[in-house]
Amino acid sequence: MRSGFGIFEYLGRVLVTGSMESVTLSPREYDVETRNDDHLLTVVENGGPDCFATAWHGTAFYCVPNSGAENTKLIFTMLRMLIASNTSPFTLNSTPTVRVTP
Repeated sequence: MRSGFGIFEYLGRVLVTGSMESVTLSPREYDVETRNDDHLLTVVENGGPDCFATAWHGTAFYCVPNSGAENTKLIFTMLRMLIASNTSPFTLNSTPTVRVTP
């Protein structure tokens, strides 16, 4: 996984292969007070209206629920920040705009 997109591809493979239940995080001995979700990825097909993230693929609707998917929400938030920070020099303005006022 060399990029944020590679991580999205990995999570997509976990979803497609149906192995969401078998891919879990290590035991919670070290953070039992803060973490109550052992699943790496929690995506519900045809989820309700209370979704953190949604996606349509073909005729299927997928939802990351707001409750009970803490690890998935954390991963998606971190990936969004990682991808946003990966700004190419070509997307930046090469000539800075300077405004001079008297």
